[in-house]
Amino acid sequence: MKKIIIGICSLLLAVLLGCLNFWNLQNICKKSIDQGERILASIEEGDFEKTNREIYDFLQFYDKKQVYLGVYLNHSEIEDIDILFYELEANKNAENPEALLESTEEIIYRLKHVKKSEIPNFKNIF
Repeated sequence: MKKIIIGICSLLLAVLLGCLNFWNLQNICKKSIDQGERILASIEEGDFEKTNREIYDFLQFYDKKQVYLGVYLNHSEIEDIDILFYELEANKNAENPEALLESTEEIIYRLKHVKKSEIPNFKNIF
């Protein structure tokens, strides 16, 4: 009887941890997408100081969460997103609004793809 209870508790713990990781990943993607959209809005307004502050905050947030994303996502997706963040930082220093706009839109697209692809379904459960 003890082994059955231990097995059930282990299963429940594994499901709970999976749900918490899913929630955390979705939350990180949502916050990142929101920050990217704020960058887009500041670029369209033409306020480069605000754009630089938003990009700095975005890069700082991503640096903090990059380790977590690297553990739970495909490494090829993370590498692609990393490259896009390096491009965003390089374009920020060049102060080219068109390149900033393009880089930010691509990052948002990739993050939306990650958020959508990590929703549990039969394909990625089994």
